[in-house]
Amino acid sequence: MIIFGIIFMLLGYLIPFSYIKFIDRTQYLIYESVTTDKQEYNVCSPISLHIHRTALIDLPVTINLTLYMKNDGGVSYQHLSFDAKLTKGPREFDDQTLTLPCNLPPGVFYFHGTTNYQINHVDKSVSFDSNTFNIKGV
Repeated sequence: MIIFGIIFMLLGYLIPFSYIKFIDRTQYLIYESVTTDKQEYNVCSPISLHIHRTALIDLPVTINLTLYMKNDGGVSYQHLSFDAKLTKGPREFDDQTLTLPCNLPPGVFYFHGTTNYQINHVDKSVSFDSNTFNIKGV
């Protein structure tokens, strides 16, 4: 009887885990757009990201944002990471205000982000890119 209980518990854990990990292709978080509030900024100035997304369920997430200069060979200028609780819902706007670094050269920049979350103890992630914006010379 104990063996059947152990087998039942193992199957109760492994079947949902295996389904989520290997079969489920549901996108629980979808980014429609990530845009800045302006097209041109000065160094050291605040920048607001308007995040237009849909979450199918409430999700505790970790968002990693990296600031890149376009056409600069992948050199990153700023990396931020923060935790958030995304609520279930279609097309909500989440605003994130950041401060641009003071050592940026003039040029065209964008943010690349990766959002990490878990569904039934299975790690999932989704990536996004913001629109491009200009940094003026000092």
